Amino acid sequence: MDASIIALSNEIAALVIKQLAEKPVMPRVWFDHKEAATYTRRSPRSLEQANAEGVGPKMHRASGGKRLYHIADLDAWIRGVAS
Repeated sequence: MDASIIALSNEIAALVIKQLAEKPVMPRVWFDHKEAATYTRRSPRSLEQANAEGVGPKMHRASGGKRLYHIADLDAWIRGVAS
């Protein structure tokens, strides 16, 4: 490989490492309805139906009525522990 390409890749790697050290990535723990459906690999409608039937993951209502799901509740539901 060309020495300038190697130097540039090393410089980029150093910048990425510095950025990650300054702003650690925080894992997502709350998902809206559409994100929860994607996370559980279901359609938003099937997730809605499961909740209506009382067999869906635990759902929380935020201000304004927005449906939110905690990742632990989604993981438990996926594993079959259910809420």
